[in-house]
Amino acid sequence: LDRIRLLLLALAHHSDPEKEEDATSSFDPFTHSLNCARGMAMHGVMHYSRYIIRQQEKLRGEKLAQDYLEPDIQSLLDEKLDLATEPSLAVHSVYGAYIPLLHFSSRQWLVDHLMAIFPDEEDKSIYWQAAWDGYIFNSNMYQDVFSLLIPQYQRSIRSLGQTQEEPKHLGGSPNERLAQHVMAAYLSDLTNFGHDNALLDTFFSIAPDPIRANGIFWLSQVLGNSKPSEHDMLWQKCWSLWQKRLKSAEAEEVSNNRQEMSEYVRWLENCPVGLGDLYPAL
Repeated sequence: LDRIRLLLLALAHHSDPEKEEDATSSFDPFTHSLNCARGMAMHGVMHYSRYIIRQQEKLRGEKLAQDYLEPDIQSLLDEKLDLATEPSLAVHSVYGAYIPLLHFSSRQWLVDHLMAIFPDEEDKSIYWQAAWDGYIFNSNMYQDVFSLLIPQYQRSIRSLGQTQEEPKHLGGSPNERLAQHVMAAYLSDLTNFGHDNALLDTFFSIAPDPIRANGIFWLSQVLGNSKPSEHDMLWQKCWSLWQKRLKSAEAEEVSNNRQEMSEYVRWLENCPVGLGDLYPAL
């Protein structure tokens, strides 16, 4: 393990990628991180840290009660967050991709460095985007992590109202993944219509119709996997969302919500109530 750590620390200072490669690479930053030496070294650092924690827990026979980052690893993480020292978007994206692991390794370190991972300065917006896309593509929605990232979710949702073309990613659409995270947060009672964080209200008021539709499609898959009963909270929340969105759509031009409204029909295959209850909505 000592040798592995030394190798990772050395490779994290490899010359690949060169500074200009971020601008010329055909890959998005996270995909680029999987195709360059420093990026792969940082992936290795994250996996190494997780392994060390698991080994420590195995030796002690219990979960660690406090944060655990080896000093050399923490020093490297600090160093690579300095954009003057490490300007690579590919390397920066790795921090976003492993937000849950960083939270697991050291919540306090993550809290102290969140603003460096997700800088709010306008001239650093490309680094925010690299880290955010890394996170949204590679992480599910975890409650403890979600609470720390609410400002970042809010920023990402607000950007859905901008007209620029969505960046191309080999992994798919960041905006569609965002829609799925918002729906997962809704099912977990971490947001709702009228909630203080306003994520659900903002999402449905700003997101384009195809992105909203993707969120509803994702819920159809959740219903298909769970096959809830009529009184199951999952169905109750889905039914409430459908009613709320239908009421909003009725007051708008039909074309504004055409795709979203059509996706609710996918729920019927696993709907636990009869046509008598559904007919008014249909």
